[in-house]
Amino acid sequence: MEDSPLSETGAAAAFREVADEVLTLSGKLLSRTDCFGEDGAESVPLVEAAARSLVADFDAAVGPEPAGAFPADRDLRHEVGNYLQTIGGFTSLLLLESGLPEDVRDCLVRLDQNTKQLVSLLHA
Repeated sequence: MEDSPLSETGAAAAFREVADEVLTLSGKLLSRTDCFGEDGAESVPLVEAAARSLVADFDAAVGPEPAGAFPADRDLRHEVGNYLQTIGGFTSLLLLESGLPEDVRDCLVRLDQNTKQLVSLLHA
């Protein structure tokens, strides 16, 4: 099992690192909307927009190189939680689609895992 980035860098930096990967993965999915059915193709841009907003709001609150604990700001935590619900909910629905190419399904699985990790860091 890999070492948690939390132990080395603090919750805020670990959160930012995983949030960056969520943004990257959602961008990859955005370039592959042709793989999804009509509903999926409409959902992928919502996932990417939520990931983009997640990173932007987090950066605005803590800066691009966060350190230490996750901020205690309730409003930030609420907004971040909303973005994570959006990303996680749509990702779960997208995973239900059949016939997805393996690389797209792998990207969705990683996105789902990373979203769950962010939720854990948010509530740590």
